Formats: sequence, C-alpha cells, structure tokens
Amino acid sequence: MQEIKLMWMSEQAKKHFNRKDKVLGQFWTPQEVADFIVSFASKYIENNSRIGCDPACGDGVFLKSLRKRGFRPFGVDIDPSIKQSLDEDLKQYVYIANGLELKEENKFDIVVGNPPFSSKYGRVRGQILENFTLGKGRKSQAIEILFLEKFIKLCRLGGVIGIILPQGIFSGIKQSYVRDYIREHLTILAVFSLPRNIFRNGKTTSKTCILIGKKAKSKEKTKVLFGILKDVKSGRLEKSILTFPDEFLYPEFYLDKNPILEGLPKLKEFDIEIRQGRTKYGKERKFSKNGIPFISAKTVTPYGIDFSKDRKFVQPNSPMDYKNAYVKIEDIVFVRVGVGCIGRAAVITSEEEKGIADDWIYILRVKDNRFSPYYLVFWLQTATIQHEIRRLARGVGTVTIPISLLKEIPLLLPKQSKLPWYKEMYLKMINERKKKNLEKASEIMKNVCNEIEKNLKKEG
Repeated sequence: MQEIKLMWMSEQAKKHFNRKDKVLGQFWTPQEVADFIVSFASKYIENNSRIGCDPACGDGVFLKSLRKRGFRPFGVDIDPSIKQSLDEDLKQYVYIANGLELKEENKFDIVVGNPPFSSKYGRVRGQILENFTLGKGRKSQAIEILFLEKFIKLCRLGGVIGIILPQGIFSGIKQSYVRDYIREHLTILAVFSLPRNIFRNGKTTSKTCILIGKKAKSKEKTKVLFGILKDVKSGRLEKSILTFPDEFLYPEFYLDKNPILEGLPKLKEFDIEIRQGRTKYGKERKFSKNGIPFISAKTVTPYGIDFSKDRKFVQPNSPMDYKNAYVKIEDIVFVRVGVGCIGRAAVITSEEEKGIADDWIYILRVKDNRFSPYYLVFWLQTATIQHEIRRLARGVGTVTIPISLLKEIPLLLPKQSKLPWYKEMYLKMINERKKKNLEKASEIMKNVCNEIEKNLKKEG
C-alpha cells in the first residue's frame, strides 16, 4: 500500500484536508443509497468470489453495505483523520492511501462508492494524469472522472461497478468522451437519477446520478434501465424505462420524452440558419444613450420584442458593435440560457425592433418556405415544445441549450394555406401588447398554441 501523497491535489483540496474546522461527512452518502447501490449491483456478479472495494471510502457507508451483502470489503481514503469517524469493526478494512494510485487492478468483484467531486476538491494536475486514459495530454482533469476510470480498472472482468457522479458526465456535450470511455469498457446496466440535497449534512444541491455497469469484453448494444430514485429509504423508483440509449445517459432524457413527437422531422433537417449573438463583458461592456438597440434576454417576451423592459444602446463602431449579431426583419430571437427565461422567442417584425443580439440569444433565420418564422415561434411556445426545450437543456445552476440540441427540436409542418393566418395572429398579438392589453395578447398566444397542439394530437 502506498503512502499518502498530496502532490497531485489542488490547493482547494489541500485546504479541505488540512483545515482544522472541517466538517467530516459534508458530502457523504446516506446509508440507504449505499445499500441500494450494492444490492442492485451485486445481482449481476457472475461467480461466487466476494471481494468489494471503495477507493474513496470516507466514513465507510459502502463498506458497511458490502459486509451486509457478504463481501469482504477493502476501503481506501486519502484523509488520515478518517479512521476517527469509522466504526471499530470497519477500521481493519480501511487503508490510508491515494485511491487514484492503487495498483490492485482487475481484482475486485464489485467496486462501489461516491468519489470526491471537482466542484469541491478542485481539479487534478501533474504527472499522475499520465496514468489515466482520461487524463493523458491534459493540463488538468476533474477528480471524479479519474476515479471513474480507476473504478473500472480495479474491477475484474465480469465484475460490476456502482458509482455516484455529477449529472454533467451523463448529460454534458463536452463530456461525450467520458461517455465513450464508459461504453468502451462497460456494459451499462442502469443509470439512476438521485434527488438534490441527498448528501448527509450537505450544503450542496448538486444533481447526481448512479451508474451501474458490468466490466465486459463484449460491446454489444443492450438496453439500459433508466430511473429516478426519489425515495432513497425504500429504494423505490418514481419512474423508470428500459431502453436503448442514445448519446446521452441521464435518465430524464429518456423518461421525459413525449411519444407524440416521435417520428417528426427535426429543425436540423430544414433550411434554418442558427447563430449566437455576441457582446462584451468587463471594462469593454459599455452602452450609450443612443445608437443601435441592444436585444437582451429581458427584451424578449412571449408577446414580441419589448425594449421598455431593458432599454440599452450600442455605439456604432464600438467594441460591442458586432455585425454578425445584427438581426433582420423576420429573424427569430431565442433565449438560450437561464432557468426563468430559456425558450422564450420572438420575431423581429419592424425596423424599430432591429438591433444587436446579446450572447444569451440565438438568432434563427428561416430560409425554408414550408413554414414561416411566425409559425415557428408559436410552435416553440407550445407547452409540448417548452417541455422538450427543458428536457434538452444542460446545466444545473445556469441552464442552457446548445445549438446542436436546439436543432434536435421536432417540428410539425403546418398547412401552407394557414401560414398567412399565423403571421396575422402574431402581428395582432404584439399590437395588443403595445396597447398594454396583455390579457388579450396572452389570449391570442394561448389560442394559437392550443390550435397547434390539436393538430399535433391529430398527427400523433
């Protein structure tokens, strides 16, 4: 067993382990969750060998679960003071070492745990990265990603891992390479979404998921159980589905799919130009008393562009005057980010509404004559598509939808004869808003969206 080494750790992590006033167990796992993971994972172990490992064992909840299920536990933790909090009967199974440097690879029948997250401990840097496929060639790597690889390496062929990870690994565009690594080395058995505030004595609201996978040579595509674990004490799944996974692996992506949208063409199949607005931040973010109107997320309302919500101007030829962020008449501005405003969209209908779009906004230019921007905006505001936008959105604190996923939004084509009516209704709606008749504007929006929803049900 290696001696403890802190060289690879961030200053953030060192401060956590060195400060005297730290509260042990801040992010530690409820015993019920550990029991659920070990119980579920152990069903898939093929032989009678019963050796289990947690390479970041903390207060030993997973070691307790392993013992309950008849496994001989092997626990490792980098924190020298951890043994003070362990039950007496667990201390003999715990070694103080760097779990990322364990050499006991391809040994354990089951590897389970809740490794540290980079959001708390910082990112790993240094020579240790060269020991990991997911670390080589990088300046730094999230500690949970390295532990994921270590869990898989410690597990024997035919063994099973059960690991708690941040949702971003399952849902993030930038983390697709991690999911590729998972698919390459594991047959994924299940992914369960955990409720927020799950960790004992925790102050974090991080969204997390449980990954259960069997280490196997076979790369055949199999169905995965996706579920939402709401009642951790009973282990009862609120929702679940057994299905073949796409690129993403977070349960809500599959559980919240609306079957009525199946089979519809997607925005990426149509001639629509989509680009992001631009702006400056810091010292260069300067507005003027007049000039080019600045279209911020606040100005994009369900009833059209309303500059009274956030009246700002950009000086022509200033650093904030981005020509590729200009909008034209009949362009759509779509708010791409923000829990309260993501998915809002409006059509630019006049010269007065033209301006420079903020980087919170996508600019959609419809070039396909099978539908109009007016119809598309109403379509995007229907309850069905608003739900779809939120299903495809990424992030926890700051929620956003990347262009690549916006293009995955399905589209029901309208009847050509109805296109003038959608334009008429949209212009009538914004006119009512300008006259301060918000109730009337809301009624128009509601009626048109209901009409579209009815057409969708007929198609379904």
